[in-house]
Amino acid sequence: MKAKNQQQKKYSVSQAEGYPIAPFQMCFTQPAMDELLGTVGALPPETGAKGFGPADSIGIDVVEFDAAGSTRASSAVYSPDTDWGGQRQAFHLNQPPESMRLWTGDIHSHPGNYGSPSGKSGKGLGDLGYVEEVFATNESMRWFLMPIITRTGTDEVTIHPWIIERGQKGGPPKVYTADVHVCEVSEFPARQFNPDWEATIAAQPHGSEITELSETQKQIAIYTSRTTGIVSPDFRKKTLAAVGVGAGSYMIEKIARLSPALIKLCDHDHVEVANLSRTAYTYNDAQTGKLKVDALADRLHQVNPFVRVDCFPQKLNDLTLKERREFFQGVDLIIAGTDDFQCQALCNEMAALLAIPVVFIGIHAGGDGGRIVWFLPDVTPCYRCIAPERFAAANAAVDQVNLTAAHGSVIDTQFIDMIAAKVAVAILERGKDSTSGRFFAKMKARQDIVCRCSPEYDWGNVMWDALLGDLPTTPKDFATELKQQVLLAMDTVWLQAQPDPQCPVCGSPHKLK
Repeated sequence: MKAKNQQQKKYSVSQAEGYPIAPFQMCFTQPAMDELLGTVGALPPETGAKGFGPADSIGIDVVEFDAAGSTRASSAVYSPDTDWGGQRQAFHLNQPPESMRLWTGDIHSHPGNYGSPSGKSGKGLGDLGYVEEVFATNESMRWFLMPIITRTGTDEVTIHPWIIERGQKGGPPKVYTADVHVCEVSEFPARQFNPDWEATIAAQPHGSEITELSETQKQIAIYTSRTTGIVSPDFRKKTLAAVGVGAGSYMIEKIARLSPALIKLCDHDHVEVANLSRTAYTYNDAQTGKLKVDALADRLHQVNPFVRVDCFPQKLNDLTLKERREFFQGVDLIIAGTDDFQCQALCNEMAALLAIPVVFIGIHAGGDGGRIVWFLPDVTPCYRCIAPERFAAANAAVDQVNLTAAHGSVIDTQFIDMIAAKVAVAILERGKDSTSGRFFAKMKARQDIVCRCSPEYDWGNVMWDALLGDLPTTPKDFATELKQQVLLAMDTVWLQAQPDPQCPVCGSPHKLK
């Protein structure tokens, strides 16, 4: 252990035995070291900061204290504030070339003399689990600096300089110890990137394309910086299939702004002037008779050019089985926004056959209300279980089995579609530690959602009457008071669904409680 002085603040460097020595020193500039010692080094344990450095060399010349993450820890376990971290990463990437900085590492403190990184205790949990997630979401990164500070708040803190290297061929990260060197940026060692990522860059045919790729990565980081924590990094790998893109076009646009990887659009119809009062399309789209899928693809590319869009300008029912499998290949979620019953039934069957979750959206006449149903194959009851009356009507050849086109104001139709979008994103994020993932956990088996946009929506009123029916009527009529003074419209009722053991689509045990 070597003692050093740092502008009247002392620190020691502790290199653990039994670990390989990193091929380069852990470098800080003097201002960066001062900031480290004056924040993480001066406060109680379990606080942290982010370290940034030049793009062409590896070291830390900018230290930014994580105030929110450190406050939340309250001497328990420090967990970085990922929202703030994403914003700071995007900020530094968006600077002019001479000022741009790359995220290089995280600094945090441990209690007592325990200066070793904690092992992986789950996905993203523990110091090494966290670093694995860092590598998974930062493809260019090969090395991650993770100095751990102990004896904080004393006259002489201890720096444990850990350097982590990305695991090769899917293996775990490799842990090194290192020495600490305070120097000018010009003395920082050259930055090394992930060899696999460099190979991908090298495969680009022209240097201009390499520059463009780098700029694209910067723009993606900036674009997604304000949704960090709302959705997980894995959301950017998701594929959605939207069947019917009329009134639901705004919903698809909103989900596209969260940056999934791919959206597939299936609709045979063309844009008409009558569509424009409640959709995302333009007057020019209608005047030229543009296919809805093409018009929506153009709009999505304008609001988020980083999302790939594939168009299928046909009715789902008219596709051959081979073409349907192609359409649903690799899909993580189906959004059934069609008003055609046969198409809805087919979406239900394909979801069960291919084990793909699906969300069904129905906007009822006048836009007074609507219904959203979601189905998670092998876990919950399917659409046929939840809406048997529609299948019974189809079998009886009832004329009105198809929903009428979505009449009503865009305000009402969008209220229903935004609830459906919330459900769709939650399903895609199930099991993730994100705002949307936690929302899914709260949804549980409430698959049948009634949306009331108007006090004249009969079905919504029936639901509320049933819910309030057990309230006492003395010393006053509580139900009437609530309906007259509190409840009016723009509300939802989330109902648990019951499986049909004889269902020909999903008649199997259900696991979501």
